[in-house]
Amino acid sequence: MKQKILLTILFPFLMVLSLQAQQRPIKGKVFDRASNTALPNVSILEKTSGNGVVSDSKVIFGINVSEKAVLVFSFIGYETQEIAVGNQSTIEVSLAESNRIIR
Repeated sequence: MKQKILLTILFPFLMVLSLQAQQRPIKGKVFDRASNTALPNVSILEKTSGNGVVSDSKVIFGINVSEKAVLVFSFIGYETQEIAVGNQSTIEVSLAESNRIIR
């Protein structure tokens, strides 16, 4: 009985540890597509987990993602872009300005 209770308590923690072990680091930079200038403060989210970061003032970002991650890049005034990470460890992204009018 005590073993079942212990396993019930420990199981969620073991699952979290196994998920963390399957993550890997990705780093990259984000640019404006038209001018090729740096875009700081771009939001970068892993689509399935909601794990996210923001690019710094040097447009560099770093994030730990799962094996089949899709990253979503978004910035006010620009089109959102999704990129499947695949086997890449470094990603450079260029975002296009949006033509949409927000009301």
